[in-house]
Amino acid sequence: MHETNISEATLSELSGKLRAAGLRTTKQRLALADLLFSGGNRHITAEILHAEARANGLAVSQATIYNTLNQFHEAGLLREVMSSKAEAISILISAIIIIFMSKAKAG
Repeated sequence: MHETNISEATLSELSGKLRAAGLRTTKQRLALADLLFSGGNRHITAEILHAEARANGLAVSQATIYNTLNQFHEAGLLREVMSSKAEAISILISAIIIIFMSKAKAG
């Protein structure tokens, strides 16, 4: 896999986010998390993420993309929403926003 140019601070933040969600930090997960989290909240599909990964020199398969998105979803890092055409679209929700919203509702 191509080495990514993730800064040390970003790498530390992403590693912490993955560990807090109960996921091991692998090079592929960190690289894909960087692509997902660096763009802010957005709608993304597996196909879009795969194209972005390839454009950034990451040698990951479509199956790895689907597996990673499913793992991130199960860990609470992504939310799946059905579009009007009944297509599954994953929407990124950063852990910080989830915590902030939970505290705001509680307070």
